[in-house]
Amino acid sequence: MHNAKILNAIACDEVRREASGKHIIIGARGGVVVYSGPKDAEPPTDQLAFYIQVSIFEKAELEFIFRRKGSKQNLMHVKGEMVANQTDQFRELFGNEKPICLPVILDPETIEFATTGDYELVGSVDGKNFKKLIELNVIVEREEQQQKDDS
Repeated sequence: MHNAKILNAIACDEVRREASGKHIIIGARGGVVVYSGPKDAEPPTDQLAFYIQVSIFEKAELEFIFRRKGSKQNLMHVKGEMVANQTDQFRELFGNEKPICLPVILDPETIEFATTGDYELVGSVDGKNFKKLIELNVIVEREEQQQKDDS
């Protein structure tokens, strides 16, 4: 069996599927995300989803973990088997040596960003060897609230 590969990943708010089968990525995230608020506020939470493309020949044991870099606490953990159900027409056109590229969508989950730091999504196609797919630099800013003058 040939190995699968994780090609790329995008962090976003949500992924939707059109009737045509195309995907819409909503709220794509860059490398830096800033949350600000008053000093005594609860830690910020946010909805986070991922769109991941995988190149696969037959099947793969996929596993994805989102966590603060260096932490053992997983903020999101998804694992499962992916099987490429390639049609006879696909095999007739491309042969047995061409992988099929498939999307993996990790649905939005509420993530608490308690502190400033680097957060990462890592992924594996064999359950053993993990590769960093995305790094988000999260900045949590806390401001002192100013007292209103009633005079």
